Amino acid sequence: MRGTFRAGLLLACVVSLGGLAAAQSKHRVTFKKGANSAKVKGTIRGFEYRDYLVGANAGQTIAVKLSSLNTYTMFSIFQPNGANLEGAAQVVNFGGRLPASGDLVIRVAMMRAEARRKRSVSDYSLTVTIN
Repeated sequence: MRGTFRAGLLLACVVSLGGLAAAQSKHRVTFKKGANSAKVKGTIRGFEYRDYLVGANAGQTIAVKLSSLNTYTMFSIFQPNGANLEGAAQVVNFGGRLPASGDLVIRVAMMRAEARRKRSVSDYSLTVTIN
């Protein structure tokens, strides 16, 4: 009986998390030839988030700016090894030198206080500059 309950609970968790993971998306940020800056636009709803991949080299500088009318929208930047980039967690502006080469992940999301509200939505634009 106890084992059946645990198995059912585990299955419920996997099913609910599987739906969450499927709703997320990743997009590669591309720069026009000769440009060091790119702008992308998007929309997220509720607990959705959108990941943007940006290739860069150690020692380069990155500047990221998020614009949205929804003041609860923010981004975090993850290094190629998955660790948070220092100073770039839940912010709307960031600038700094990159410690490692590879694909960075810039994750745009809404803060929990807003994401949990019914019909919460955020239209945004994200500007990424690499030097």
